[in-house]
Amino acid sequence: MVLLCCRDDSGRLWRLADTCRTCTAATPHAAVVTEPLRHSPAALRPPRLLSPTDPAAGRPGGTVQIDGTSLSTTTRVNFGSAAVIPTSVTATQVTFVVPDSAPCAGQVSVSVTSTTGATSNALPFFVIAPPTTTGLSLTCLPAATGGPVTLLGANFLTGTQVRVGTIGNVAVTPSRPSQVTFTAPANPGRVGTVSAQPVTITTAGGTSRSGTTSIDYYLAPTITSTAPTSGTAEDEITINGTGLVNVDTVTFTDSAAATATAAAARARCGVAVMAILRPVMRIGAHLGALPLPVL
Repeated sequence: MVLLCCRDDSGRLWRLADTCRTCTAATPHAAVVTEPLRHSPAALRPPRLLSPTDPAAGRPGGTVQIDGTSLSTTTRVNFGSAAVIPTSVTATQVTFVVPDSAPCAGQVSVSVTSTTGATSNALPFFVIAPPTTTGLSLTCLPAATGGPVTLLGANFLTGTQVRVGTIGNVAVTPSRPSQVTFTAPANPGRVGTVSAQPVTITTAGGTSRSGTTSIDYYLAPTITSTAPTSGTAEDEITINGTGLVNVDTVTFTDSAAATATAAAARARCGVAVMAILRPVMRIGAHLGALPLPVL
């Protein structure tokens, strides 16, 4: 059935009538009345966002969901000054991806615009900057035990874990944006005298760049030789070996089992250390030439 508008032969009388399409063609001085475009009540209402974005914070490339009403005709998401095409749209939810043009960090406003040009209310979204690492409180650790280390850098507050190379992950809960303390695990499978393991931290803003910060795992010290092999007080002696890291003291023992200690230059994951022999207790009645077996 269609609505037909027709007039009499004089053109003075007009009338409307419901008729079938077959009769319409046979009726003189008639025309079908076009029906107006019908919109659903929901389509006529402007879009409205109801709850915070999920998640409420993230980084470029992350997927975000917005809940609201009258969202079925959404054509774009307004992410700050950027227009983003949504990945999915329903009457109550819009999903989109945070654009690469998002600022490095800070709050932006998020809204949606419908096919009619109506724009919803705005919600806040926080862009989280990726973490960066600058150093460690300790760069050398015993391979057999590992130990506590403080990682230094920036944007750590949302950190969830620190990764130590191929050894594994350590869960963390940073209380400061510039540092976090964790216990580096032992590295029993290490190969060679020193094993360098990169340290990274993962936050809501991503994972820090690998290769910027690393821990060197070392084996227990082993002495292979001294140069010279004998000496007197105040002589400088070089001790060669492996794993000579953070050496504080060197102990010398003579044939009579009397001992002397020497201050040692610290070695950073190195293979040699220099010591100056300064006796701190009597070595017999006379201190002369002294063989230097090292314990």
